[in-house]
Amino acid sequence: MEENLIAPKPRTEEPIKKSKKFELALSNSTIFQLEFNLMSNNISILAKKKLSINAPIYSLSLDIKKFQEHHNFFLQFPDIDELFDLINDMEKDEFFLKKENENLILILKIEQRKKIIEVPFNLERKEANLDNKELSQNMEQMMFVIKENKKEFDLFKENCLKEIEKLNFKISKLELENKELKEKMNLSKKEIDGDNNNLFSGSKIISLHDSKNFLLKCLNLKTSNVETELIYSATKDGDTIESFNKKCNGVGNTITIIKTNIGKIIGGFFRLPFSVKDDYYDPDCFLFCLNHKEKYEVDPN
Repeated sequence: MEENLIAPKPRTEEPIKKSKKFELALSNSTIFQLEFNLMSNNISILAKKKLSINAPIYSLSLDIKKFQEHHNFFLQFPDIDELFDLINDMEKDEFFLKKENENLILILKIEQRKKIIEVPFNLERKEANLDNKELSQNMEQMMFVIKENKKEFDLFKENCLKEIEKLNFKISKLELENKELKEKMNLSKKEIDGDNNNLFSGSKIISLHDSKNFLLKCLNLKTSNVETELIYSATKDGDTIESFNKKCNGVGNTITIIKTNIGKIIGGFFRLPFSVKDDYYDPDCFLFCLNHKEKYEVDPN
């Protein structure tokens, strides 16, 4: 008897109608490539570590009935296509991954009756066991991703170098401006110091530049048009009222500076010549305290 042998048809994979792919991180920052595939009667969920050639695959496949049995939220969807459209429209932050033993838990955050509910799915771990062809394809995919990442990094590096060059130019410009400003300030300080050194020469009480500048400010004068002459010194001419009157009476435009026993430096300015008359009054006179840098007007009464 002759037999007719019929070769078995090769097994073909079920075609994918629609697909949603994105990357999701575990709490330990491990990146997984997540994939939802819509078949004719079911939705398959696949998760695999990114850039890993032979890493285990975590998967789950459910038809509409199993979805509805899994959670009553899915009862509102009459067929698997409408359910996939919902998943496809969900944002990335509405998915969450966590590890539990050897399996991976995928949680969908879904709004139901104005409340957010969390629906978990247990993805079972399966070893990849890829053949040479699949390993080669994964290698090619990995190399492609590495090249794309390198392009992005090179572009980022180039932009960073350009920004650094701009910043270095700005820094050099600021350093030059700062140097010029310091030179101007040093020049001005030398001019001020040089002029101020001639002011109140011979005085043992006033020596600080800021005190001299304060007095000039009180007089509304500039350093360049002021000359001073020491006409009386208590340590040199005697610390008595007679010696003071002898040296100062009849002299105008005078500044009297006194240092008290407690360290206060006070004094006054008189534009009119000194006089011992009882009705003596100078409308331009004022008093001052150098410790506090304060000027006091004199009440004519």
